[in-house]
Amino acid sequence: MKNGLLATICVIVFAAVFTSVFVFSGKNSSPASLPTGVANITSTPSSCIITVSGVKYDVTTYKNLHSGGNIFVCGTDMTTVFLSKHNSSYLTIMAKYKVI
Repeated sequence: MKNGLLATICVIVFAAVFTSVFVFSGKNSSPASLPTGVANITSTPSSCIITVSGVKYDVTTYKNLHSGGNIFVCGTDMTTVFLSKHNSSYLTIMAKYKVI
């Protein structure tokens, strides 16, 4: 059980670090160079844009208000994480953060 938890934590940390390198390095990375499930979304150190079900959301102002804590990995597709914690009706709440 401990090994499985440790492996999961390592994968999450690796994904966060790997994503940060591409998003904040200032390089124009092609989507092919990103790991599976990580979209090439423009986020800056002062903004936090995520994708859920193919829609971009700017959660910059929401991330510190989120009842589950600031769990956002800016610049990534967070569909799997979102749907594992919320049902799709929560997308109506997210509508005000939708990037137009």
